[in-house]
Amino acid sequence: MAAGAFATPRTRKYDGSKENSGAEIVVFLGSDVQMFLIINMTDTSENSIRAHGGDIIKYGDYWYWFGEDKAGETTSVAVSHPSAALTRFATPAAVATNSHYMQTRQAATQMTSQSDGINILAQQRTHRPVSPHLGIYRPQVTWYLSALNRITGSILSGGFYVFGAAYLVAPVLGWHLDSMSMAAAFGSWPVFAKVLTKLTLAFPFTFHSFNGIRHLAWDMGRTMTNRQVQVTGWAVVGLSVVSSALLAFFL
Repeated sequence: MAAGAFATPRTRKYDGSKENSGAEIVVFLGSDVQMFLIINMTDTSENSIRAHGGDIIKYGDYWYWFGEDKAGETTSVAVSHPSAALTRFATPAAVATNSHYMQTRQAATQMTSQSDGINILAQQRTHRPVSPHLGIYRPQVTWYLSALNRITGSILSGGFYVFGAAYLVAPVLGWHLDSMSMAAAFGSWPVFAKVLTKLTLAFPFTFHSFNGIRHLAWDMGRTMTNRQVQVTGWAVVGLSVVSSALLAFFL
C-alpha cells in the first residue's frame, strides 16, 4: 500500500474481557506506519487505563502509545509489540505531563570494556568540526589595531612598573639610574641608535593615546559604523606614526 493511502478501517467491539481490552480502530498510513486508536485498555495490575482518544503508532519496528493516564495527564509510552499494548502492559510512566506529546524510542546497547570506550570516544573526537583557519578571511585594519592597542598598553604599563621597581632598588644594588647618569649614557650613543630608541618608546605612547580617544568616542556611541571604524583606524595609524617621528627627531 502506498504511503498516505488509507485502508478500510476495521473495528472490534469491546466485550469487557481483559484480553479484548477496548474498541480498536486500525488505520494504515503506509507500509511503515500504522495507527491504533484505543478507547480503553488495561495494565499489568488489571487496572483500567482510561486512554480517551489515545493511539498507538507503529513506525518501522517500534510502537508508541499516546493518550491520557488515569489522572487525566497526557503521557506517552514506547511499547515493544502491538498485542501487548492492546491487552496488558505496565502503567505508563509520566514521560510527559503537559499538553505536548513526547515520543520515546528504544535504543540498542552494547557492552564494551573501559579501554574500548575510551578508544571509541577518541575516534569520535576526530570527526568534530573545527574552526576555520584565520587565513581564509581578508585581513582588516581593525584586527591589527585591536591587538596593537592591548600590546602598547601592556608595554607602557609594564615598562612603567619595571623601571619604577628598578629605580627604587638601584641604590641598594649599585645601579646608576639617576637622570644625570642616564643622560650621559644616552648622549654617548650614535644618532641612529638615539632616533631608533626614541621612536620605539614614542610610538606605543602616541598610538595608545590616539586610539584611546577613538575608544572614548565609541563609548559615547559615535563613529560606530563599519566605514567610520575603518576611517578612524587609519587616522589613528597616521597620527601615531607622524607624532612619534616628530618626537623622535625633534625632542
